[in-house]
Amino acid sequence: MIIYRREIETELRKAAKAFGAVILTGPRRSGKTFLLRRAFPKASYHLLEDPDIIGRIKADPRGWMESVRTPAISTRFRTCPSFSPTSGATSIGREGRAGSGFSRDRRTCR
Repeated sequence: MIIYRREIETELRKAAKAFGAVILTGPRRSGKTFLLRRAFPKASYHLLEDPDIIGRIKADPRGWMESVRTPAISTRFRTCPSFSPTSGATSIGREGRAGSGFSRDRRTCR
């Protein structure tokens, strides 16, 4: 399989150094997760379609965010509308850990 380096990868790395969280959006099956996992191979990965994870987030969203090993990649925010990416960003920003969170989804949670 041929893997092409994408120009946005450099921008993602810069953003990760400057901000506590980076949100990558785009159409379905366009390679967002692949790109993030390739750009940040040491990041923990959290698929928010897992019923156990969704249950933990619904019960204690802030507690779940605090339990995530950073840097982290979280996908499918739209599957758990009770979890607001802004609450996570606030938590990350307050801790001052640049590059500690990445997410990808084509829609944000409301």
